[in-house]
Amino acid sequence: MNYPDIVHATRSCRRFSQERSVTPNELLSLIDLTRYTASAANQQPLRYRIITAAGDRDNLFGSLTWGSAMPWNGPEESERPSGYILMLQDTEVTKRVYFDPGIAAATITYGATTLGYGSCILASIDREKLRRDFSIPDRYTILLVIAVGLRGERVIIDRLKNPGDSVTYYRDAEGVHHVPKRQLKDILI
Repeated sequence: MNYPDIVHATRSCRRFSQERSVTPNELLSLIDLTRYTASAANQQPLRYRIITAAGDRDNLFGSLTWGSAMPWNGPEESERPSGYILMLQDTEVTKRVYFDPGIAAATITYGATTLGYGSCILASIDREKLRRDFSIPDRYTILLVIAVGLRGERVIIDRLKNPGDSVTYYRDAEGVHHVPKRQLKDILI
């Protein structure tokens, strides 16, 4: 798979198959990729925690909002991801992060695609519940949660015809997830 194919194939996945579970070692391999990405002033303030145990996954699920653009409470129990990566900022390294979380999250999701998994970057998080439930020390700011698992839904990219058309994603009557994307000519100034 070449880089453009990886980018085109990487879509936010919100329903997962239970046919195969992501392993802790696979999640660690995705985190390892982030060590080589750009970091503002090379501070490298990001820290990670993996969650794969069933009870921990269930506990974490209650801290997440899965699709704010759609009225939806998230995947059913049989459609949930088999692993999560918590992305944290170590405030003892630096008080500010700039572009680091976005680059690292993209790297993880592209890596997941190359391993045959789907992923979803989640920022709508009950951070206080998550901190309590997983005993995360105060020195760490909870930035993102990345869900990873075997893709259990079909996602289609819809090319917007007009620049003013809605970019809100949706599911059709068959449950196919549609993601409207602007055309190249519409993002150039």
